[in-house]
Amino acid sequence: MSDQQLKFTYNLGSNLQINRLGYGAMQLNGFGVSGEAEDLENAKSVLREAVKAGVNFIDTAHAYGPELN
Repeated sequence: MSDQQLKFTYNLGSNLQINRLGYGAMQLNGFGVSGEAEDLENAKSVLREAVKAGVNFIDTAHAYGPELN
């Protein structure tokens, strides 16, 4: 077993600290991943709740829906 301590945060750049676990936003657009969200208000609500829960890193990509995700 290792004596190495698990890090819960990481530094990006000089002053941006993110949590070890983030939120994967691929499914926010709904079935099929790409395109507009089936329920935009629900998608926004999910993101707000994630931030309230302490998430400060949201993984997203242009491929999930250009200018949508």
